[in-house]
Amino acid sequence: NEALLAVIGFLEACQPRISELIEVAATQGVLGEEILEKCLVVNDRLTTTLEDCDEEDPSKRKTAKAAAASSVAAAGGNSAPPAAAKARTDTEKEFDDLLG
Repeated sequence: NEALLAVIGFLEACQPRISELIEVAATQGVLGEEILEKCLVVNDRLTTTLEDCDEEDPSKRKTAKAAAASSVAAAGGNSAPPAAAKARTDTEKEFDDLLG
């Protein structure tokens, strides 16, 4: 799928830029502690996502397991899907906070 490849290409292009941002921020103290922490979280998730893209065995993908565990925990241990519209994920909320 071309759209998926475009997204993966974008994420791959972001990875060295985020690493550079973190390095500069850490050495020069340019970013506040809270923003630097968010950058580290985004970098960790980006790295994990890209590693998962290379993993052919779905059972070995880290992000799928984390998302499933997060969904079960958010449902209070009940793994049944919610009847209402799908709520925003923690990652989506964090990106909203980071960008807005």
